[in-house]
Amino acid sequence: MSFKVFHSSPVQGLSVIEPRFSLTHKRLWVYATKSPIMSAPFLSNLGGDLTCYVGKEIVENRSFILERNPGLFDQRYLNKKGSIYMLPGDTFIENQTSWKEELVSEVAVPVLDEFKIDNVKDFLFWLKELNLLDIYLIPEDGLLYG
Repeated sequence: MSFKVFHSSPVQGLSVIEPRFSLTHKRLWVYATKSPIMSAPFLSNLGGDLTCYVGKEIVENRSFILERNPGLFDQRYLNKKGSIYMLPGDTFIENQTSWKEELVSEVAVPVLDEFKIDNVKDFLFWLKELNLLDIYLIPEDGLLYG
């Protein structure tokens, strides 16, 4: 049975996704997720986990982005472009990293389809409006209110 996976990149117009070396895992891998919603926060990797934490809520099974400090969400996503790529899933394997949402492939993977995003911040807030993604921003004063 053939399944599809999703890979996001700030680079548009790719026809093949090549494995890249990961400093975290010390391997050459193509990373992907099972859903385009979970892939969307990776349209920009600027600052990585130092700017925003990306995850999935355990109880409600909802994807989320949590800003680490005021202004870092905009720094990472405002006026950034990117693409979500649909890929064939047959070379991807699960449980190779500590994050269950992540699948990896050791080989280059052809692109089946590309969804271009002109403004990543606007796109992420559109997903939030559709109730598909939660976004938690830190107020400018740095205080969280209950």
